Amino acid sequence: DPSRYLTPTGSEPFATREETIRVRGGEDIALTVRATRHGPVVSDIGMAPDGMAGRDQVVALAWPGLRTDDLTAEAIYRMNRAGDAAAFRAALRDFHSPQQNILYADREGSIGFVAAGRVPVRKSLMAGSQMPAPGWTGGYDWTGYLPFEALPQAVDPPSGWLATANNNVTPSGYRHFIAARWEEPYRIQRIVELLDGATGLTGDRMAAMQLDILSPAARDLLPPMLAAARAGGSAPRAMLDLLERWDYRAARDRPEPLIFLTWQREAARRIFADEMGPLFFEYWSWNLDQVASVLSADDPAAAAWCDDVETIGSIETCAEQFAAALDDARSILAAAYGENPAEWRWGAAHRAFFRHPLFDRIPVLGDWLAVPRVETDGDNYTLNRGTPQIPPEGVLFPHVHGSGLRAVFDLADLDRSRFIIAGGQSGNPFSPHYADLVRPWRDGELVTLAGEADRVLTLRPAAP
Repeated sequence: DPSRYLTPTGSEPFATREETIRVRGGEDIALTVRATRHGPVVSDIGMAPDGMAGRDQVVALAWPGLRTDDLTAEAIYRMNRAGDAAAFRAALRDFHSPQQNILYADREGSIGFVAAGRVPVRKSLMAGSQMPAPGWTGGYDWTGYLPFEALPQAVDPPSGWLATANNNVTPSGYRHFIAARWEEPYRIQRIVELLDGATGLTGDRMAAMQLDILSPAARDLLPPMLAAARAGGSAPRAMLDLLERWDYRAARDRPEPLIFLTWQREAARRIFADEMGPLFFEYWSWNLDQVASVLSADDPAAAAWCDDVETIGSIETCAEQFAAALDDARSILAAAYGENPAEWRWGAAHRAFFRHPLFDRIPVLGDWLAVPRVETDGDNYTLNRGTPQIPPEGVLFPHVHGSGLRAVFDLADLDRSRFIIAGGQSGNPFSPHYADLVRPWRDGELVTLAGEADRVLTLRPAAP
């Protein structure tokens, strides 16, 4: 019976409701929304992983944010009106979804951190907990939520500072399940290097930290890659020499970041694509550190990935593959940027592009109103984040993710706090402030908000 679904106690009817999506210039679309005891069925709109939803299975979404008693909006209201750190922390008890790393400070010198949100307590976990669990058994159901006191948090730590960078925020020995995956710890490691034991910190020094472009990932992953390539015997000498002397700064006027990322992509292709086939690129682009992991002396079996399973009668070594991949990168980059690697520039391939969030959907007009691309620094693992989009082919790595806002707050005099947003302050293409912050944002400039207004925009409601 397609109107019912299985539960541990038998079948139950789906809860249903009708939605109408009105389409300008077209016919209305009628949609029947089904829901189970766990939440709405999402596979009806094509969101289920291949093979997970068919005639016999559907995928339902359980999410704390769908609960009718979610108080997040009220918590944000109270957070914005808190008079001190204690009141702010109290408001976080009702911040339910989605879970966020929230840090705060007050003028009395108190600082704090809470990974605020409702975290489900599950009867049991799927292996790795990244795949849908069978909802009909009841074995993976939620039994409640972690109490606020059990969430990762800190108040006035002895170090005198707090930081998060999408890293694992759970303390050593933490027994509760928060997430199956965290970002690589490179950015938080760099923050620790810059803050741990530092004295005399000022607003200017904090602003400079936000522009830091040393890539801890390159510092960690490049040396074993270089050693392997040199052992391979046929790697391009000029590129090896450049990378050997690199200071690991992802600067837009340098060739090394471009060489390093292109080499990683080509090495990953040689190492993993033969086994993974069409799944390769989707997997690797989010698992950068897997390239160097095949060189780990702690896991000799990892080196088996380096053998090309499509070749008969030969076994390729990791050294051979890394050397060949660097030569592949040389050919690709030389065709685009010339034969001299020293003249290549990261900024030629790594540029940020700002488009209007509404007009971008209109043909021709969207392109006309787009802000010209600007060359940028950084990579996915620098504090000044410059996450590149990594294409399967080619030499362009657009900067698609970074800091939408930078701020340095001065709690002694909040009028001296400084800010910058990515792009411009106005969405009006005819405003002088439509794109006037693009280059200041790129170059790390900050502005104060106190003082006389340049101009005033008045919004008046239409007559009833």
